[in-house]
Amino acid sequence: MQDLLLAAGKNPLLRSVFSEIGVPTPVPIERQSGPVGIQPLAGKKIVVSSGAAHALVVPLAAAGADVFTVQGAGREAGTQAIAFGRQILDIAKLQDEIPVHGLLFDAGDMDAENLTSVYEFFHRHVARLQKNGRALIIARGGDAVVLAALEGFMRSLAKEIGGRAATANMICANDAAATSITGPALFFMSRASCYVTGQVLRLSPGGEVQAAANAARPLEGKVALVTGAARGIGAEITMTLAAEGAHVVCLDRPEESEALAATARRIDGHIFYQNLAAENAADNISAYFSGKFKGCDIVVHNAGITLDKTLKKMPVESWQRVMNINLAAPMDITRRMLADAALKKNCRVICLSSIAGIAGNFGQTNYAASKAGVRGFVAAMAPEFAKTGSTINAVAPGFIETRMTAAMPLFTREVGRRLNNLGQGGMPADVAQVVSFLAQPAAAAVSGQTLRVCGGSLIGA
Repeated sequence: MQDLLLAAGKNPLLRSVFSEIGVPTPVPIERQSGPVGIQPLAGKKIVVSSGAAHALVVPLAAAGADVFTVQGAGREAGTQAIAFGRQILDIAKLQDEIPVHGLLFDAGDMDAENLTSVYEFFHRHVARLQKNGRALIIARGGDAVVLAALEGFMRSLAKEIGGRAATANMICANDAAATSITGPALFFMSRASCYVTGQVLRLSPGGEVQAAANAARPLEGKVALVTGAARGIGAEITMTLAAEGAHVVCLDRPEESEALAATARRIDGHIFYQNLAAENAADNISAYFSGKFKGCDIVVHNAGITLDKTLKKMPVESWQRVMNINLAAPMDITRRMLADAALKKNCRVICLSSIAGIAGNFGQTNYAASKAGVRGFVAAMAPEFAKTGSTINAVAPGFIETRMTAAMPLFTREVGRRLNNLGQGGMPADVAQVVSFLAQPAAAAVSGQTLRVCGGSLIGA
């Protein structure tokens, strides 16, 4: 179903007419098309604050960006950046009217006395941030007052720049290794994060980042399982992981055989038919990967169902079936594969939660409970996964344009699209790109987290 306001926003004449009558039209999002590649920031201008962020200027330059720093930060890294065809330039050389793609502020070990510096940096440069731009704050200290203040600042900034389809996010590094910040920082600066805004990503200490054997295809040689792979978000995830080099096993119910076969053919993947409600589902899946592939590197628990009713009218069968598929199945499969050593060292498990599991939804007590339970599960399992250098995370989509949302009543669908900073719905590819990032070696320090893909939804935290 086409978003008429978004379509109008692509037409200068219609955009002008809508503006005259006071109807806001969203700015079209620039999405990642195909693999991210080794230079996702090619030709992008990024302004980096003074402070410890200068360690990021070489990776930014290596990713293709033109990096401008203030107060001499990162100048010593300039010779390395030249090797990537980019120089580290002084912000004074960037004319005021020249737009930039990214603003990166490093809070360092900031204390509450110095919070003015975050205001000064963004106050000076935010006007030059272009459409589909990126603002990113990196917090390294553990001062609770400062972290809370920066989070509040970032969330408000995300709302102010959302009308430009620009995003603002924050990385809370604490005791994480400096090298572990690079991957998340590049992700947030790239198109792959286009529908992620107003979010805080907390990195774990340790989580040593291992360089991908093939930087252009970071998942090459990895075996991945995607449940609910036949259609929609699941099918998009399979294609994105495959494009990054993974060999994907596509799992769905036997009733979805035709659609599942079509998905698998597109990526030259394997097919696995399994009803996740079956008692032996976890055993079957674990045995399959142990036998055929000697283990699995990436598991994406995408399969899920909705059976909506208000609590008073909800039969126990609807409660139990949703809890079994959405929560019990991911838990049982993950634990079975752990117990059978069917999950390889440095594996990645990504569970699909939902914004409903954060904010709740009318008539969805079962669904919200199951998706909130997923968030709790990944947080609880992260320490166990860390023992083998592995990670487990959740992705919480907001309003995503799928067959399910297309079937909504017009008014409900329109409200769902507008209730976020970007003023439009997301696409399955937006969720798939976040899943792909969490599956990669560069995300080794991200574990136990739930990352929202919701355009900065105005509901929930």
